[in-house]
Amino acid sequence: YHVIARLYHSPASAASYSETLRDIEEMLDLKGSFACMEPKHGGASAILVSNIPGCVEGADCARCRGKREPWSYQSCPLGDELMVPLRDAEHMYGMLRLVLPAGRRLEDWQRDLVEALSRHMGIALGITRQSERERLLALQEERSIIARELHDSLAQSLSYMKIQLSLLAPDVADPSRRAQAQARLADLREGLDSAYRQLR
Repeated sequence: YHVIARLYHSPASAASYSETLRDIEEMLDLKGSFACMEPKHGGASAILVSNIPGCVEGADCARCRGKREPWSYQSCPLGDELMVPLRDAEHMYGMLRLVLPAGRRLEDWQRDLVEALSRHMGIALGITRQSERERLLALQEERSIIARELHDSLAQSLSYMKIQLSLLAPDVADPSRRAQAQARLADLREGLDSAYRQLR
């Protein structure tokens, strides 16, 4: 209950995951725990939270990927390590590593508890990723709107200046129309200033 409430209220907070791992360690009498994230967009894996002394980001994250079966035990310097996937119904987001005393295995109720907690952590990570995607989409949409508005306003300004230039040509050719030419030049200058302001 506490883990679900914590992750619901702040699914992107590293503190939520750190407290969750401390709860798991205390409940199951573990020697340590560690959660790492799968790489996003081809980048590097990242440590979400670590309560295992001496974990090195990158090297330790590489151990979680590809080569380890979920729910498998493996010997490590502190004891035996259990790999638990952090996933929701559709995606895998990372791995949870639990360090048990050497030779000890989780009882059925403990495994059920860890499975439920890891699923809730996976759901929270999925919500965080979905929020990031929605923010990026909103940003791209806003940029598209600004680009369209800018395109429309600049197109109008350029059309106006093109007309002014066509009207200016005969004024420049005739010395008696110098005053009109200067007025059209002033209009062109004002149009250019307005276009620069819109662009900025």
